[in-house]
Amino acid sequence: MFRNNQPDQNNNEDENNTNLNSNNNNRTTTTTTTTSSNINSNNNNNNNNNINNNNNNNNNNNNNNNNNNNNNNNNNNNNNNNNNNNNNNNNNNNNNNNNNNNNNRDFIIRTIMQDLRLGIRDIIHPSTLTGLLGGYINALANLDQNQSSSSSSGASGSRSGSSALNSINNNNYSPTTSSLNRVRNQYNQVVRDEEDDDYDNGAEDGFDYDGDDNEDGSDSACESKKKRGRPRKPTPERCSNCKITHSSYWRRITVNGQKLDFCNACGLHQMKRNNRIKESKQRHSIQNIMNQNQEEEEEEREEEEEEEEEEDEEFETLEEEEEDDE
Repeated sequence: MFRNNQPDQNNNEDENNTNLNSNNNNRTTTTTTTTSSNINSNNNNNNNNNINNNNNNNNNNNNNNNNNNNNNNNNNNNNNNNNNNNNNNNNNNNNNNNNNNNNNRDFIIRTIMQDLRLGIRDIIHPSTLTGLLGGYINALANLDQNQSSSSSSGASGSRSGSSALNSINNNNYSPTTSSLNRVRNQYNQVVRDEEDDDYDNGAEDGFDYDGDDNEDGSDSACESKKKRGRPRKPTPERCSNCKITHSSYWRRITVNGQKLDFCNACGLHQMKRNNRIKESKQRHSIQNIMNQNQEEEEEEREEEEEEEEEEDEEFETLEEEEEDDE
């Protein structure tokens, strides 16, 4: 009995072993499946997190770019507005300066004409003012100003169409007209004499034109002796600088190789400017610089000679002192 049962026990043990192996296999398969699923889920989560992070970074970059663009646009707009405001302010300042200059020029012209009206009373003897009462003395101020508006038409073709003279002639005041002509001729004589002095003292080809020529030829009789030999030149249309169309005295001055016509004030200013340019060119010329260099070299030589003489004198004094000591 005992021997017959031994093989059965062995069989049972084999079965148990097989069952254990199968259980172990099942456990390993379950563990491998669970670990693989966990790894896959972790990978998916990591991928999702990376995608979300990338999206967030892209959104942040887009927002930053938009903010930078907006800031740049705002800065550009502010700069443009500031530039426009500055330009407007500069234009306003220029306009104000031009208005001030025009006002100053008008004031100077009014002052000059007032001085002329007052000066006529001092230059001319009171007896020649007979018939000029009634406001006609003020017509003298308009003679030169209305030359440009004088008409060139007429039977005689002369330039005696000044509105101031026409207003007097139309009233048929012959004493007033003759007195006015005498006053104007005497005044022109004084002006010519003064301007002749300016011409002889360095005016560069200036010439005068006093307006209308009288029919009786009184203007030619009043010409100064210095100008009788010179032919009368035509009146310029306008000043090359201030564009004024009337002046009692015109100056023709060379500027940059061209001869230009200037009124009296602009001509004097241009002459001074030409003189300054000429002096500057002479001062900075090569010959002047060479002369200055020669003078500096001579001064240096004189200083060196003086130093050598002083050294010789000191040496001689030292020798004399040594001889005395011996």
